[in-house]
Amino acid sequence: MVNYKVMRYCLVFFLSALLLGCGTFGSRLLPKNHQAFNIAASQSYDEQLLLNIVRLHYVDRPFFLKISSINSQFSISPSLNMQAGFKEESANLSPIEAFVRKNIRYAETPTISYTPLQGSAFTLQVLEPMSVSQIYTLIRSGWSIARVLRVCAQQIEHLENALNANRPFSKHVPQYQDFIDFAHYLRYLERNRLVSISARRVKKKLLLELSFKHYTPPKIVKLLHLKQPQKVILLGQGHFDRDDVISIRLRSFIGILYYLSKSVATPPDDIKKRRIQLTRYQNGKLFDWDNVTKGMLKVFYSQKEPQNANIKVYYRNRWFYISDSDQSSKQTMSLLNQLFALQADDSSSTGPVLTLPL
Repeated sequence: MVNYKVMRYCLVFFLSALLLGCGTFGSRLLPKNHQAFNIAASQSYDEQLLLNIVRLHYVDRPFFLKISSINSQFSISPSLNMQAGFKEESANLSPIEAFVRKNIRYAETPTISYTPLQGSAFTLQVLEPMSVSQIYTLIRSGWSIARVLRVCAQQIEHLENALNANRPFSKHVPQYQDFIDFAHYLRYLERNRLVSISARRVKKKLLLELSFKHYTPPKIVKLLHLKQPQKVILLGQGHFDRDDVISIRLRSFIGILYYLSKSVATPPDDIKKRRIQLTRYQNGKLFDWDNVTKGMLKVFYSQKEPQNANIKVYYRNRWFYISDSDQSSKQTMSLLNQLFALQADDSSSTGPVLTLPL
């Protein structure tokens, strides 16, 4: 016959010994869920961004949530299979730890709270163009200038980077090739240390400074229509009465999402049912937006759940995904996460907090 009073005293004894003499035991007894929460939160943000890109492809309304808190409640109670004595389960555990692991029941109830990002503050942030300061921060942190410019900039002087990609649809074929050539050639010069990229403040405005090792190469002179080669070129937002300042227009965050939404592959059935408006040349030939977003992002679709996906979402009765082998698309999504953090972290929400138990 089980003596529950003795068991209770034994339990108190062992727990007391545990708290007083085994300061590191808790970290070994409790499951290490920090990594699991980290992975789940990261995946949640990736899927949210991809979902909104697909939504904008269909001119559906985007919506954003921010994880405001992750909490866990723990409970410990005696197990039903209490035994007199114990058997050491692992060489890494002390006898007391082994006994508690075997005879104590552990339970955890995690909850995640989401806050909708909405209201005037967040709306203004996603509609406001990115700043030169943000662009410089991304480049200085190690991002390729070609990727940053192609994603974030819509025009440099007269070089257009698909201006009409900033809105849902356009029947007009965009101009883009010279801009792409400029961005990637600038990246080539940077890799070969023929140009250094820094920042300079002019009239209280921050400008991007391109300092060439010699002078601007002939290709840069031709692309930018420079009157003569220059040692330094400045890229700035707004108007400057200086010959060495080149105008740069940057996209807003929502404009960046619209631009990237052009990379979503469209199912033929959606084209047939006119769920997607197509862009055509004057002769009626279909324009391929992959030419604009090539090397930045490619979103595929599938009727069945893809097995080789890095990020996937289910929307409009289909799976949309980014291939796990597409390193370029994965880099762009990582960049997009950082851009989203710039918009979301300083935004206050007026919406309710949604708390979900797991």
